[in-house]
Amino acid sequence: MQFLFPIDNDCPESLRKAFFDALKDSSVRRLADEAAQSAAQLSAKFGRLAEIRQAVLLAESTGASPADCLRDRIADLRAQDTGMRQHSADLDCYMKAQRERFRAEIGRCAAVLIDSPLKIEALRAKVHGYGDARAEMSARLREAGLDDDAIQRAGVKPDPSDLAEWTSQIADEEERVRRAQVFVASAPLFDTTLLRGIV
Repeated sequence: MQFLFPIDNDCPESLRKAFFDALKDSSVRRLADEAAQSAAQLSAKFGRLAEIRQAVLLAESTGASPADCLRDRIADLRAQDTGMRQHSADLDCYMKAQRERFRAEIGRCAAVLIDSPLKIEALRAKVHGYGDARAEMSARLREAGLDDDAIQRAGVKPDPSDLAEWTSQIADEEERVRRAQVFVASAPLFDTTLLRGIV
């Protein structure tokens, strides 16, 4: 596997997922920043001594001068910087490609995240107004000349089955929103199993 293993085709899915989960975890990112800062501080304080020590040991084993060993070390570090910039660009490219690959699914989730809250609000208004709507319908039927027995036989809308249907629809829409949010948050791997039955 290459250095940036999560975008390597040979990377096991569990390892790829673990990497992107860690990358999204704010506490892991904070700790990684702290570790990098600590390493930089240590290097700033004692780097010269450590580098000279290492150069002398390397010079002793290779026959090169400590200065030549340090020049090689500097060249290697510069190459690592270039390599890390490329790895970072590769990771950005991978994430962009993933968003493009799942553009249709992301779009459908966006529609769910926009439309479902409006549907939920409208359904909750119906549930909230259920009693008033029944009372209003009964009053209209009385004004039309029906007595209580005739109203009972005709049935008043909305009825308990309407209320149960609205409640069920609210739960369904809330689940669609939850799954759409989790799908979008699963970027850049995008867990398509979350989309079954919601888009």
